[in-house]
Amino acid sequence: MFVSADYQIDIPFGRRDLTRGYRELMGKITRNGRLLRRIGFFALWLGLVNVPTAVLVASDTPTLSETGAASPTDATQVPTTKVKRMPTSTKSEFPQSPAVVRVVEATDAGRLTFEPLIHCRDGGTSGLWQGRSIWLFGDTVTTRPAASGLNWLSNTACFIDSHTKEAANHADGLERLDDSAKSAAKPVAERARKEFARMELSELTFTEISERTKVPEEFIPWTAEEKAFNSLHFTFDVPGEKRERFAIWPGPLVASADDQSALVFFANLTAGPNGAWDFHGTGRSIAVWRDFDQSPERAEILFSEEDIQLGDAACRVDETVYAYGCQSQTLSWPMLLGRVAFDQANDRKTWEFYAGNGCWSKNANDAVSVFDGAPMASVHYNAAFHCFLAVYTQPLANRLVLRTAPAPEGPWSAAVEIAPCLPTTFSIGCYAGVAHPEFARENGQVEFVTYYRETGFFQGEIRVVKVRLAPSEP
Repeated sequence: MFVSADYQIDIPFGRRDLTRGYRELMGKITRNGRLLRRIGFFALWLGLVNVPTAVLVASDTPTLSETGAASPTDATQVPTTKVKRMPTSTKSEFPQSPAVVRVVEATDAGRLTFEPLIHCRDGGTSGLWQGRSIWLFGDTVTTRPAASGLNWLSNTACFIDSHTKEAANHADGLERLDDSAKSAAKPVAERARKEFARMELSELTFTEISERTKVPEEFIPWTAEEKAFNSLHFTFDVPGEKRERFAIWPGPLVASADDQSALVFFANLTAGPNGAWDFHGTGRSIAVWRDFDQSPERAEILFSEEDIQLGDAACRVDETVYAYGCQSQTLSWPMLLGRVAFDQANDRKTWEFYAGNGCWSKNANDAVSVFDGAPMASVHYNAAFHCFLAVYTQPLANRLVLRTAPAPEGPWSAAVEIAPCLPTTFSIGCYAGVAHPEFARENGQVEFVTYYRETGFFQGEIRVVKVRLAPSEP
């Protein structure tokens, strides 16, 4: 048992385990480029810093917990053709267009704070659904035990409700919409955006989804098989070098056009059998969320391990969902793109993939890179500048960047720097840069972006950056 300043937390990793795991993983990274291509920098970075470290982290610092990986094996999934591996290259082979925006000002707006239930977490993609801003995270250390008896969860979620009294109190002193406006025949999403645009993101308190049961629990639930396996192989009673587990890391959330349901992309992974740092990605899936008061409904693995891997960023245009996947190379991060009708998203046969030159193909092997990005990113439409905006943390550069495009497939512009990330104290640097368009102001002239910044050995925080954009200069 490790003891923090304010409470006791049971975690199945000691300081020795963390140090050894870090050294082993860094050795794998430097010796074997295939590890990068297999699970991507997102998985690697999460594995490095996402560790339950109650003894190492100040109680007021939201950081990352230990991440093992996980995924169920599923013999009933739709058969898919093995996708070719893209050649390792640092050259951009995709067409580019001029950026239609420039960054006028980027201001650090503080860090996110969470309920006392949360001790540390990272990630932080968000999506607007049914008047709420829903935020998704990976492995999360909690201040009280979950049903399993352990103090961390594989994936968690929280939200900000646009109609709560608390939200109104953080609305920059401006009056909320009156009752007549609320009852007007406008989509809930449009009214919610007006509410969120009045809020200071870094000053808000999030409500945890798990508060529905008052006991910490996974947002995307385990299957019975996964739950049983983890309870046997990922506990204090199992030596660190023999621990194994399933894990789920959520990605973007995309709401339906009628706001009645939402898709939650997530990665399936396993850790082991060679210890908790032996990561292995086993595919991508989509959960369907139909009732806010119930857990999302999991489906079978959509993209198997040997298939294209999509779900690092996603957006919807009318009834079509566009999903991006980063196929990490040693020194490049090509983003592939697929699309599907919203209501057919879990039918692998209905997906098609961008093959370049305005063409789409049912064969994932025809997919081409649309831009060089990162294993965690966001893409959304910016109404102020009539363009799609991609935001991410540039790998190995410790800076936030954006790209613009007239359509989800591009052509995308060259990367435009938003701002350098704050200095870090560890070699991993900052990552998980994403935009939160539900909080945008002035129709998108002001955007809010977050990123994860490490502040010490397995310590970190999620920073907020307020970005003012303007049309690019001739």
